[in-house]
Amino acid sequence: MPVYNTAYVQLERAINSIKVQSYKDWKLLIVNDGSTRFETIAVLDAIYDERIEVFSQKNGGPSQARNLALSFIKLDSLVAYCDSDDYWEMRHLEAAVSMIEQEKYDLVYSNPKLINDEGDTMYPNFPLYSQFDWTNLQKGNFIFTPTVVHKNGLGFFDYNLDGLEDYDYWIRAVKAKYLFYQMNGSSCVCTVRSQGNNNMSSKGQAVLSKVKEKHKDFFELRSLL
Repeated sequence: MPVYNTAYVQLERAINSIKVQSYKDWKLLIVNDGSTRFETIAVLDAIYDERIEVFSQKNGGPSQARNLALSFIKLDSLVAYCDSDDYWEMRHLEAAVSMIEQEKYDLVYSNPKLINDEGDTMYPNFPLYSQFDWTNLQKGNFIFTPTVVHKNGLGFFDYNLDGLEDYDYWIRAVKAKYLFYQMNGSSCVCTVRSQGNNNMSSKGQAVLSKVKEKHKDFFELRSLL
């Protein structure tokens, strides 16, 4: 869980949503990404739970924070993500782990409920798709990181992209022949900020171009062998 100056209420909510999971065999790795906000640091300093470890680093962004946590995870483990302003429903891990262990999927995700900082529902017409189809990733990123649980083995997030590192990660998973599954319903609530319009920024366009250049072979694919 990357943490950077997250408000007390949101951070407590995120951590507590993991503590109350119906699936009990978990360990939470929190990375304080250079927070300076008193209330954020106070929450982290008050954690006394043997299932939770807190690490600190200079501010480097969420992908570098996730990479630090990934460096401590065993190769045969499952990996899940929860951002510090998001939270999981109680059966999130149980449902995802079941699909991986019993149905032999490699990466499982769900469509989240999207809210703003005040808790109001955003983009009620989401999700975009009812089931996973790798060709939809050629059109854009529709998988929210906090909904994902996957087998370890994909390596680290490419923070040099300076954005869309998660999109790059899912494409790498497809190319590694990971078997994806989209769970029914919503098992995660994600906080999003309105952009004011639907136009991607010039920076966003530049990052997308970098992803497409990096994975030119993927965007030219017509079928997976």
